[in-house]
Amino acid sequence: MKIIRYKNNFVFFIMISLFLVGCQREKEHLSDMFDLKNDKLAGVYDPEYSSTIVQNEQFVFYETENQEIVRINKKNHKRTTIISPDEKSEVQSEGGLELSKDSLYYVHNNCVFKSDLNGKNIQRLLSAKEKKETEWINGIKIYNNEIYLLADGEWDNSIFRFYPKSKKLEKVAEDIRNPCFSGNNLYYIEHGEVGINKVDLKTLKGKIVRGQAWKNKLQYEDDLVRYKGIVENEGRVYYICWGKDDKVRLYQYRDHKKDTIQHGFSDNSDDFVYNSSIIVGFNTHWDTSEERYIQIYNLDSKQEKKIKMPNDTWSAEFVIDDMVVCTYLYDNGEFGHILKLDI
Repeated sequence: MKIIRYKNNFVFFIMISLFLVGCQREKEHLSDMFDLKNDKLAGVYDPEYSSTIVQNEQFVFYETENQEIVRINKKNHKRTTIISPDEKSEVQSEGGLELSKDSLYYVHNNCVFKSDLNGKNIQRLLSAKEKKETEWINGIKIYNNEIYLLADGEWDNSIFRFYPKSKKLEKVAEDIRNPCFSGNNLYYIEHGEVGINKVDLKTLKGKIVRGQAWKNKLQYEDDLVRYKGIVENEGRVYYICWGKDDKVRLYQYRDHKKDTIQHGFSDNSDDFVYNSSIIVGFNTHWDTSEERYIQIYNLDSKQEKKIKMPNDTWSAEFVIDDMVVCTYLYDNGEFGHILKLDI
């Protein structure tokens, strides 16, 4: 009996320990590693595509407003500046950072670079000036072990698949807004926001799967359905849609079936920033006397929270984990104001 009781107590102790460890891990967020008042993150051209802050199990890497790349050790929170470029970039908002298993990729001064995770063995993989297809590189993403670049091309933003060995660029799609990779497909919204496009990454064949193609005459119509964003969460694709009834809703895309409403936002928003789990809605109507709120919807918990904006001229730039990076209208476009979200 004592042996059985001992075993039961031991199993109970192990379960409680695992539970407490799990709770401790749940509470660890990126905001715990940052000085929310003084750290200044660099801006990124297209935050839905790439970010100036990335992480793996060991480290957090982020680019500062001084165009340096800093690494934070997740165990002891030690910071190390691993890359300090000799030449400043011409623009402040570039194409961000990306990680593979053992390499860091980053865009600086219209070039794509690769280094190891210590910031050593730096290689320049591509310069936009060397390619007639691109004028400026605006983003980098690694998906299914392949490198995709967002770049200014003949038709505004285009996505290219990049082959580092041959330096070849293969066009995947053009006139891109709000790109989202899921499965073997790329989803995106074109500039008029009236349709969602889907491209097969194997065949590179594309089609409109929701809404319609943009036509110039549509600019004179008021009651259009507008698509404001696309996000992938746990293998499912969701899109933000402003309907003809002026209601903003989040839908789950279901391919050949009828889409389902995932969430209806309590206050309509003009703009959204998001990652794979958090959607932040806000408006940019600074001339109103009404109080402005941030709407935060958590795709994992399926809960919405609403908080008052900290500043009347606040505007969100991108969201990662439990942090929103924002600017203020009268800060001359400075980046790096970090607002912690209670998620």
